[in-house]
Amino acid sequence: SVNYTEHYLTVSRTSTISLKRVTYSVPSRLIGSRLLARLYDNRLELRYGSDLVQTLARVYASKGCRARNISYLHVIDALVKKPLAFRYSQLRDDLLPSDNYKAIWEYVNAHLLADEASYYMVKLLHLAKQSGCERQLGRFVAASITQRQLPAIRECEAQFLVIASNIPTITIKQHSLSAYSSMIPGGLHG
Repeated sequence: SVNYTEHYLTVSRTSTISLKRVTYSVPSRLIGSRLLARLYDNRLELRYGSDLVQTLARVYASKGCRARNISYLHVIDALVKKPLAFRYSQLRDDLLPSDNYKAIWEYVNAHLLADEASYYMVKLLHLAKQSGCERQLGRFVAASITQRQLPAIRECEAQFLVIASNIPTITIKQHSLSAYSSMIPGGLHG
């Protein structure tokens, strides 16, 4: 006996799927794809063909209500192209991964122009994804705003975005084309 149910779902243009009154975000590369969802008691496995493409924690909606399981990691690359969409997104509060990021949004929303606040928050979330230092970056900026100082994105990038600068130089010796001629019996014009 199987301990899951199967459902076929199409990923929306907003990079989400809905199942059992719950909206889940998925990687934006799956937009428009038809996925097989295996719904377990504690998780949701998404398959494209026979490939497992994503496993998400299952969320239960309260009776008569809807719920969401949204990750900024799935949509931030699209938001970078249209940062103002962050301000007006119905999912905005769900995109903020922790209380630190919620406090940062409240601060920038109160102290910067609307466009600047959206741009700052999207760049910060994008940096959190790129750096893999979401928690540390959130703590750093949250600590700064308690001192009434908002660090510039460039300052955050300098501290948290590690760029591999010691890439070795590889020298490849190009062989002569005449070496190919010696492989042909009787020569090139033989």
